[in-house]
Amino acid sequence: MEIRSYADYLRALDDAALIAIFTHRPDLVTPVPPDIASLAIRASSAPSLARAVDGLNKWQLQILEICAVLNEPFTEKEVVALSEKSALFVLPALVDRALIYQDKDGYRIPSNLREVLGNEIAGLGPASFAPLKVKKLDEAPAASKKVLDAMVWGPPRGSISDVKKPSAGVQWLLEEKFLIPFNQQTVVLPREVAIYLRGNKVHRELESTPPSVTGASRDARNTQLAAIANITTFLRWTEEVLNFWAQEPATALRSGGLGVRELKELSLHLGVDESCAAFIAEVSYLAGLLTIDADDKILPTHQFDIWLAQNPAVRWQSLASAWLISSRMSGLVGKEGQKNIAPLGPELDRSLAAGTRKLVLNLLKENSKVAPDLDSIYQAAQWLAPSKRSGGLQKDYVVWTLREAEWLGITGQGQISTYGIEFLE
Repeated sequence: MEIRSYADYLRALDDAALIAIFTHRPDLVTPVPPDIASLAIRASSAPSLARAVDGLNKWQLQILEICAVLNEPFTEKEVVALSEKSALFVLPALVDRALIYQDKDGYRIPSNLREVLGNEIAGLGPASFAPLKVKKLDEAPAASKKVLDAMVWGPPRGSISDVKKPSAGVQWLLEEKFLIPFNQQTVVLPREVAIYLRGNKVHRELESTPPSVTGASRDARNTQLAAIANITTFLRWTEEVLNFWAQEPATALRSGGLGVRELKELSLHLGVDESCAAFIAEVSYLAGLLTIDADDKILPTHQFDIWLAQNPAVRWQSLASAWLISSRMSGLVGKEGQKNIAPLGPELDRSLAAGTRKLVLNLLKENSKVAPDLDSIYQAAQWLAPSKRSGGLQKDYVVWTLREAEWLGITGQGQISTYGIEFLE
């Protein structure tokens, strides 16, 4: 079958290849598309492509960016020329996700993918319409080289006073077509020029291997004892909060959530800081043990009585599970610049919350022999989920996940406990 389009490519795939795509991109079969044409439209839509891109690690994302800056169709040889030989092992992973596809002439990418990756992929500008003699860049005047040095790694746009009266360095680059006038005060560096100046590479540094996670080694028994103490304490805190508000219900703010005075009162009652008190209240709310009634009173629900009758393992599991899958970030409460955010309020939702928790906890599980250093686990998490569209993984999210996992007893002294590993499995 001749491959003329993305839909033709999908139509020609066997069952194993389609299963691979659906495994990596489950949104493509939720709901099940009626035919291949509908599947192609969904798979090449910006939202679906964005989710697929967010699932790539740093190395996979770098190779995809290289594919996106090449003219279609492109070959494996062209990808390797702009990266290294190990890129050949990444291309099948991108094919499995239908982020690139192959026809008789070479590889192509779905429509909308460049839009998802951004207008200036890897800090590169648009391709030049005019043929360029890039080797002449070696003879550029010193003033022109200074301009190029400022633009080569992006952004590829530069401001000038007037394109009709440029400086000597800019004028030479304009005459040789090494800069493109965008408007009266802006010039753009063509993609071919930047790639040549980068040493025929797209990225400053290729990150083909994940950073190692380092940390302090803990005694296994001490880790377990610390985790047991944390679990017992958290269950006691939760019960204490619910009994406290059963006797003296707190009043919610008009905008929703717990006010500053009520949070401080709860913090003093429990003998913990306000961030911990906010977290305990949030987890109780997520687990369905708390509600805000029609009179704006914060009260325990009927579920609290059922929860109290359960054994400690089931009670803890219900709290930890609610936290793990939640899209809410209690760490935002009291954060500098976020003083209006209240626990139990509507402002705590963040799209990356649950994904960040699962990512960090999986890293803890994979490195179960150490209590990881914050910087090393953050770097490893960034490599696994560069999440470029949303500005990168925020370090605060990692800090809060580690802190909350310790409060819950998933970790003990910073190292994942047996209970934590069993919980994740």
